Amino acid sequence: MGDGSVWTSAQPWKVAVREVIQDFLGVERRAGRGSFPAGRHRPFAEVLAGSGFPEVEEHVVETCRPRDVESVIGYLHSTSFAAEHLFGDRVDEFRDRVRHVLASHLVDGVVEDRNEFRLVLARRATPTTPPPS
Repeated sequence: MGDGSVWTSAQPWKVAVREVIQDFLGVERRAGRGSFPAGRHRPFAEVLAGSGFPEVEEHVVETCRPRDVESVIGYLHSTSFAAEHLFGDRVDEFRDRVRHVLASHLVDGVVEDRNEFRLVLARRATPTTPPPS
Protein backbone atom coordinates (compact mmCIF):
# COMPACT_ATOMS: atom_id res chain seq x y z
CA MET A 1 0.00 0.00 0.00
CA GLY A 2 1.29 3.46 -0.75
CA ASP A 3 0.10 6.97 -1.31
CA GLY A 4 1.31 10.07 -3.11
CA SER A 5 3.39 12.70 -1.41
CA VAL A 6 4.10 16.41 -1.31
CA TRP A 7 7.03 15.67 -3.62
CA THR A 8 4.88 14.39 -6.50
CA SER A 9 1.60 16.28 -6.06
CA ALA A 10 0.31 19.11 -8.23
CA GLN A 11 -1.91 20.57 -5.46
CA PRO A 12 -0.92 24.26 -5.15
CA TRP A 13 -0.18 24.14 -1.41
CA LYS A 14 1.98 21.04 -1.85
CA VAL A 15 3.88 22.64 -4.74
CA ALA A 16 4.56 25.68 -2.53
CA VAL A 17 5.79 23.49 0.33
CA ARG A 18 7.97 21.44 -2.03
CA GLU A 19 9.57 24.69 -3.25
CA VAL A 20 10.43 25.60 0.35
CA ILE A 21 12.02 22.17 0.86
CA GLN A 22 14.03 22.63 -2.33
CA ASP A 23 15.14 26.11 -1.26
CA PHE A 24 16.61 24.60 1.89
CA LEU A 25 17.86 21.22 0.67
CA GLY A 26 18.29 21.50 -3.10
CA VAL A 27 16.18 20.25 -5.96
CA GLU A 28 17.09 16.56 -5.62
CA ARG A 29 14.64 14.56 -3.57
CA ARG A 30 16.28 13.13 -0.46
CA ALA A 31 15.90 9.49 0.51
CA GLY A 32 17.71 7.96 3.44
CA ARG A 33 21.35 9.06 3.38
CA GLY A 34 21.29 9.84 -0.33
CA SER A 35 18.85 11.01 -2.96
CA PHE A 36 15.86 9.40 -4.60
CA PRO A 37 16.70 8.13 -8.09
CA ALA A 38 15.19 10.40 -10.74
CA GLY A 39 13.29 9.05 -13.69
CA ARG A 40 10.34 6.85 -14.34
CA HIS A 41 10.09 3.69 -12.32
CA ARG A 42 8.04 0.66 -13.23
CA PRO A 43 4.74 0.46 -11.35
CA PHE A 44 4.91 -1.87 -8.36
CA ALA A 45 2.06 -4.03 -9.72
CA GLU A 46 4.09 -4.57 -12.91
CA VAL A 47 7.21 -5.50 -10.93
CA LEU A 48 5.22 -8.04 -8.88
CA ALA A 49 3.59 -9.56 -11.99
CA GLY A 50 7.04 -10.22 -13.42
CA SER A 51 8.41 -11.66 -10.17
CA GLY A 52 6.40 -14.81 -9.60
CA PHE A 53 3.15 -13.10 -8.64
CA PRO A 54 1.04 -13.42 -11.78
CA GLU A 55 -2.23 -12.71 -9.95
CA VAL A 56 -2.05 -8.96 -9.26
CA GLU A 57 -4.91 -6.62 -8.46
CA GLU A 58 -4.60 -2.88 -7.95
CA HIS A 59 -7.18 -0.72 -6.22
CA VAL A 60 -7.21 3.05 -5.80
CA VAL A 61 -8.86 4.65 -2.78
CA GLU A 62 -9.21 8.43 -2.94
CA THR A 63 -8.93 10.35 0.30
CA CYS A 64 -9.24 13.93 1.44
CA ARG A 65 -7.90 14.86 4.87
CA PRO A 66 -8.01 18.31 6.42
CA ARG A 67 -4.58 19.24 7.80
CA ASP A 68 -3.68 22.21 9.92
CA VAL A 69 -0.25 23.79 9.58
CA GLU A 70 1.36 21.87 12.43
CA SER A 71 0.01 18.61 11.02
CA VAL A 72 1.64 19.42 7.67
CA ILE A 73 4.95 20.15 9.38
CA GLY A 74 4.70 16.90 11.36
CA TYR A 75 3.96 14.98 8.17
CA LEU A 76 6.95 16.57 6.42
CA HIS A 77 9.30 15.63 9.23
CA SER A 78 8.05 12.02 9.03
CA THR A 79 9.30 11.74 5.44
CA SER A 80 12.78 10.90 4.22
CA PHE A 81 12.84 14.00 1.98
CA ALA A 82 12.11 16.51 4.77
CA ALA A 83 13.15 14.75 7.96
CA GLU A 84 13.93 17.17 10.77
CA HIS A 85 17.64 16.31 10.96
CA LEU A 86 18.20 17.33 7.32
CA PHE A 87 17.67 21.01 8.22
CA GLY A 88 20.21 21.06 11.04
CA ASP A 89 20.27 24.40 12.86
CA ARG A 90 17.90 25.88 10.23
CA VAL A 91 14.94 23.66 11.21
CA ASP A 92 13.07 26.51 12.93
CA GLU A 93 13.61 28.76 9.91
CA PHE A 94 12.27 25.97 7.67
CA ARG A 95 9.15 25.55 9.82
CA ASP A 96 8.53 29.30 9.80
CA ARG A 97 8.79 29.39 5.99
CA VAL A 98 6.33 26.48 5.68
CA ARG A 99 3.91 28.30 8.00
CA HIS A 100 4.30 31.45 5.88
CA VAL A 101 3.64 29.76 2.50
CA LEU A 102 0.71 27.75 3.86
CA ALA A 103 -1.00 30.86 5.22
CA SER A 104 -2.31 31.85 1.79
CA HIS A 105 -3.70 28.34 1.16
CA LEU A 106 -5.62 27.91 4.42
CA VAL A 107 -9.40 27.81 4.51
CA ASP A 108 -10.77 27.86 8.05
CA GLY A 109 -7.29 27.03 9.33
CA VAL A 110 -6.71 23.91 7.20
CA VAL A 111 -5.59 22.74 3.77
CA GLU A 112 -7.23 19.85 1.96
CA ASP A 113 -4.84 16.94 1.56
CA ARG A 114 -6.28 15.18 -1.49
CA ASN A 115 -4.53 11.92 -2.10
CA GLU A 116 -4.82 8.43 -3.54
CA PHE A 117 -3.88 5.23 -1.76
CA ARG A 118 -2.84 2.45 -4.11
CA LEU A 119 -3.47 -1.03 -2.77
CA VAL A 120 -1.70 -3.82 -4.59
CA LEU A 121 -2.74 -7.40 -3.86
CA ALA A 122 -0.61 -10.17 -5.32
CA ARG A 123 -0.80 -13.94 -5.16
CA ARG A 124 1.62 -16.56 -6.36
CA ALA A 125 0.28 -19.02 -8.89
CA THR A 126 -1.39 -21.90 -7.08
CA PRO A 127 -0.15 -25.30 -8.26
CA THR A 128 -2.94 -27.59 -9.31
CA THR A 129 -3.18 -30.66 -7.19
CA PRO A 130 -5.65 -33.49 -7.62
CA PRO A 131 -8.45 -33.56 -5.05
CA PRO A 132 -8.01 -36.10 -2.24
CA SER A 133 -9.56 -39.54 -2.94
